[in-house]
Amino acid sequence: CSEVMCAMFCENGFKKDENGCDICQCAEPECPEVMCMMYCEHGFLQDDNGCDICKCAPAPCEPVRCRMYCEYGWAKNDNGCEVCECYDPCSVSPLAYLSLLRIQLGQ
Repeated sequence: CSEVMCAMFCENGFKKDENGCDICQCAEPECPEVMCMMYCEHGFLQDDNGCDICKCAPAPCEPVRCRMYCEYGWAKNDNGCEVCECYDPCSVSPLAYLSLLRIQLGQ
């Protein structure tokens, strides 16, 4: 095999060709098979490596269909889905509001 000269970092190393030599493509993480005795309607949650874990993923959120303007965006329900109700920044702690503001501003 010749040395792979790629200008990229691959956390899980490089893929191999049919001869077992590295090629300039990132390898996928190797995940253990999830052995859970449970059914998850929306699949399993995944860890930081993209591997399934034994926790059910929440149902996908439906888009909010409201005809009102909310200066601070929509409120969210217990599942983290937006609801047809305006978010009230005064209803959260100042630190949580500042964190949300930083996220919205991309900081």
